[in-house]
Amino acid sequence: MAVALDATWPPDFIHVVFGSAWTIIDLFAGLILGPILGSLSIPARIGFTVKFMPKIVVLTPAVVTATLVAGS
Repeated sequence: MAVALDATWPPDFIHVVFGSAWTIIDLFAGLILGPILGSLSIPARIGFTVKFMPKIVVLTPAVVTATLVAGS
């Protein structure tokens, strides 16, 4: 619809918002979860990873794809 109306702000807005979300998720995982996981025992890390990974495997590619598509 934005292309048909020759409006560039909707995809630019989506690109910036989803790019910010991508950066926030990446920093949170690296700066917050990384040290926490490093202090846990191996079984606790496995338990966390089993619950966390399915969510992040769905969320991250969706955010990355939206960012890249809106930015092109």
